Amino acid sequence: MFQSTLASNQGTMKDPAKIDYPTPRRDESVAEDHFGTKVSDPYRWMEDPDSAETKAFVEAQNNVSMPFIHGCSEREAISKVGKLETKAP
Repeated sequence: MFQSTLASNQGTMKDPAKIDYPTPRRDESVAEDHFGTKVSDPYRWMEDPDSAETKAFVEAQNNVSMPFIHGCSEREAISKVGKLETKAP
């Protein structure tokens, strides 16, 4: 199904190599010490879903993904499967 979706969307979608994906900011100053091992977390800022920066990044990601999602010929069928999976028994 995925291959047929890619093939059917080929005329409407941009070449994936040419899509301008948003680049998240890396904050190299965030690190924790776990039992003597320094572990960096350069994307910790994304953990705050209410921050203006996170919202802007999510919006930029959606601007890339939504044209593909809306152009997907299998979208309705996938949506039905999702509804089946979320119904309580």
